[in-house]
Amino acid sequence: MNARDFADHLRDTLESEDELGVLLLRDVRSYAEVGMLTRDAGLLVRTSAGDTFQVTVVRTEHGDDAEAGS
Repeated sequence: MNARDFADHLRDTLESEDELGVLLLRDVRSYAEVGMLTRDAGLLVRTSAGDTFQVTVVRTEHGDDAEAGS
């Protein structure tokens, strides 16, 4: 799985409704869709309250010790 595939999967998850059928996010778009000037995969997320967040997806190498907090 590459970073763009993971971002697509993350987007699908974020766009899912909660157990009551309520979608808490107003809008989820890929960086490519909004014309972000980056080669990174990522999402621009807007909540129902109007707050906007950027989520950049970068695949780490297998040798990274991310689980140990380094």
